[in-house]
Amino acid sequence: MKKKGGLELSVNFLVMLILAVICFGMGLFIIFTLSDELGGILNIFSENFEERLEIMLIQEGHNFAIPFNVIELRRGDNSRAAYGIKNRHSEFEDFKVIIECATGYNKSQGGGYICINPSECDDVCGDWVQIPYRDINIERRGLYIDDLYIVVPEDAQAGSYVFNLVVKTNSEEGFIEQYGTNRRFTVEVIEGRSFFN
Repeated sequence: MKKKGGLELSVNFLVMLILAVICFGMGLFIIFTLSDELGGILNIFSENFEERLEIMLIQEGHNFAIPFNVIELRRGDNSRAAYGIKNRHSEFEDFKVIIECATGYNKSQGGGYICINPSECDDVCGDWVQIPYRDINIERRGLYIDDLYIVVPEDAQAGSYVFNLVVKTNSEEGFIEQYGTNRRFTVEVIEGRSFFN
């Protein structure tokens, strides 16, 4: 009798082990499939930004552009977007990109400003938007498109944060002059924490 019980335990253990390996394999398959699909979605997202920027810069004639007006994020979330510059000068040109948080407004709890000017907002949301390069060289009639990263910290106050994107270029006198008009976009920080944190 003991041998029969020991044999049953071994068979049950082997069956459970085989089921565990199968479940683990299926889990890995699902994870890799989802990550491939997510990568494809991000590539489509990136391509749509680039296509929209090319239309805005070439066909619509903007000097520089961002293909969105509002991005909604939760605390701790981040997002990737893009911006573009078209060199309309007949020669190689150096450009400087400046991003500043202009205002922050709290929509809940009766409203009110979180910060009201770039110098005050610099401490609140000045480092939320990052770009890989601030000084850019673009060949004559050239087009430049690059990433824009938005990272909302965990302790951010819910509200609307308006950012200015300014592009400047060197004038003949050596002074920095603005290239085109400012572009504004809003980061809406909504209540709640990020799902991933």
